[in-house]
Amino acid sequence: MESKITLVIVILISFSLKGQKSTNDKDSILDLLQRERNSLTCKRILKHASKALQNDSEVVKATILKSNDALKFASKELRNDRDFLMHMIDQNGTIYPFLKKKFQKDQAFLIAASKTNDKALQFAPRKLKSDNTIVSECVLKNGKALQFAGFRLKNDRDLVIQAINNNNASAFEYASGNLKSDRGLALMAIQKNPTMYRHVCSELKADLEITKMAIQKNGLMLEFAPLEFQDNYDIVLSAVNSKGYSFTVPLEFASKKLQDDPSIVKSAIIQNPISLKHSSIRLQNDRDFILDAIQHNGMILEYTNENFRSDTEIVSMAINNNGDALEFASQELKNNKEIVISAANCNYCTTIALSNASKGLQEDSDFVLEIVKLDGLSLLFASSDL
Repeated sequence: MESKITLVIVILISFSLKGQKSTNDKDSILDLLQRERNSLTCKRILKHASKALQNDSEVVKATILKSNDALKFASKELRNDRDFLMHMIDQNGTIYPFLKKKFQKDQAFLIAASKTNDKALQFAPRKLKSDNTIVSECVLKNGKALQFAGFRLKNDRDLVIQAINNNNASAFEYASGNLKSDRGLALMAIQKNPTMYRHVCSELKADLEITKMAIQKNGLMLEFAPLEFQDNYDIVLSAVNSKGYSFTVPLEFASKKLQDDPSIVKSAIIQNPISLKHSSIRLQNDRDFILDAIQHNGMILEYTNENFRSDTEIVSMAINNNGDALEFASQELKNNKEIVISAANCNYCTTIALSNASKGLQEDSDFVLEIVKLDGLSLLFASSDL
């Protein structure tokens, strides 16, 4: 909707230009550019702006940061201003392909662009791409630039080590097959960036030390481990205990046997409740197992079956751990006053319990009065008829 409104403003700007009226309201244009998220609309704003604004470094900078190819609508002066362009490319290397040829041939621009644009080297003139010194500089700025280098540099161990030590471990991904088989180099890369485990050779993926290091740092690397490690209790336990995942979880890549292991699954669902979806059907329907786990993480309730969401003991245990779990209880239990009061009393609750209660309780004046005493904000979710 905001983009459509901005487009209307752009059209009005265009008409004002045709009417020979001034379109030099710099503050308004900068405000539009700051609020607008659509890169195409930002580009159109600069396209239809006045000549003065197209020559205004602040306006052009704000536009280019939103739409890299908008540079073509900047004034001729700015498109030839080396200092301005170097300042811009330091912040947004993706404008490199849109520079004039004379700047693309300038190695300083290529190296600067590589810091934020791993594909800059792809658009460089052949003369620069064939200069190993320049390409090496680009790789040290951005390890992923190695993908556009020649084989000699991809097989240059010292260069890859330098890139890794410069926090550009991604260079390992594009190194030669020979270097991906180098155990020392693999350990170094994985130490800096565990996702590089995906790119080591199959022989090194079968290396217990390398696999353990990768999975301890990033449990999702279990996906790329050999089947024997996906069935290794210690390795899988280490994977499911790692943090920082939302929808894809390590348990998904464990063997069927370990997806049916109560201790593994319990650790996994306490860490991330969505893991329950990847456990065995047996455990998903094991009431004692769910009851034991849910007292450690009430939000497991979201991924349990309908029977458990209607189970008073399980739901009570869940909301005693996390009041927000009330959202996933059955409608019947959302209408249970004791359950809702327990949610409101829970030490950990980021939502207002009454917001997840049944409509009937939200319309019950006596109950609303009782729960408002616990949390005054509950009044916001009481029925408007009260």
